[in-house]
Amino acid sequence: MKSYKTTKIVIVDDDPFFTELVKENLEEKNYCDLEIYHSGQECVDNIDSDTDIVLLDHEMEGGLNGIETLKGIRNLKINTDVIFLTGQDDPQVARNALKHGAYDYVIKNESAMHRLIFTITNLRIDRASRNDSKVWEKSKGWAFAMLVAITVFVTVMAHDFILEMVNR
Repeated sequence: MKSYKTTKIVIVDDDPFFTELVKENLEEKNYCDLEIYHSGQECVDNIDSDTDIVLLDHEMEGGLNGIETLKGIRNLKINTDVIFLTGQDDPQVARNALKHGAYDYVIKNESAMHRLIFTITNLRIDRASRNDSKVWEKSKGWAFAMLVAITVFVTVMAHDFILEMVNR
């Protein structure tokens, strides 16, 4: 079995039963690096730059709600993606979450775990694609410089060869 140890996922939800359900489902899919926070403030205070994905509830008792937590995460300027995983079936909350930078919005219902795994898989593919694009952007300058160097080399060699042939 392949293990997704390189994907660090933080679960933020004040419902211990649901949190454990999510954790078990992720572990069944071989996601091993999981952390749980029971409030938005606990997440904002403890999240680190190694976190790839945050699964975030909207309505949590005491303290920050999901949107406030999302804003707090964004203010930390860390490269993490946030997926709302919430019972809030309110289009305005969903729009607000996406507007503030959430990757997706999954409603807690009977298909939530399947949709969550699907969304995480797509997110991992999207992150890999973004990383490949960054590598390509960094490599373009180097590749252009190599192309220029090869062109100059071939031109000089051809010039020398032609001069040698003419002088024979």
